[in-house]
Amino acid sequence: MSEILSPNDPQEFKKWVDQVEEKWLAGLIPNPRAASVIITNSRREVLFLLRDNNPNISFPNCWSLPGGVVEYNELPEQAAHRELQEETGLVLDLSYWKVYERKPQKRQVIVDQYIYIGATDKECDEMTISEGQALRFLKRDEINSLPIAYDFDKLVNEYFDQHKGS
Repeated sequence: MSEILSPNDPQEFKKWVDQVEEKWLAGLIPNPRAASVIITNSRREVLFLLRDNNPNISFPNCWSLPGGVVEYNELPEQAAHRELQEETGLVLDLSYWKVYERKPQKRQVIVDQYIYIGATDKECDEMTISEGQALRFLKRDEINSLPIAYDFDKLVNEYFDQHKGS
């Protein structure tokens, strides 16, 4: 398989996604992979990142879990650690929770979405935001009333249901 590196520029990223989808539809590459992390604090809140308000990205101005594309020659766990550090400055122990197939908005391609979990005692003002507009810990009822990207609201609700005592 040829090297698959996602560009950082939103317009270039859209072109790249179009090319990946074409290759996937032609059966030339397996499902693209993405990794995201559910980071909780002692108040049982989950860390979310407010995505940029740029019309060239998926889900502009919506809340998302930290994460992103698994790069070529990278394991999903490595991508989860890399994305968490790039987007928040956090370096944490992460545990694998699950993988599921996710169909991106307005796309035919299926993405293998790897989810990792971790915890921190840091507050958002102690983190370094390098992508998006803001970081915020959200309570479960807040998540259900905000615009959440990639159906991560459903995923986080599933996480809360399975981890009631943790």
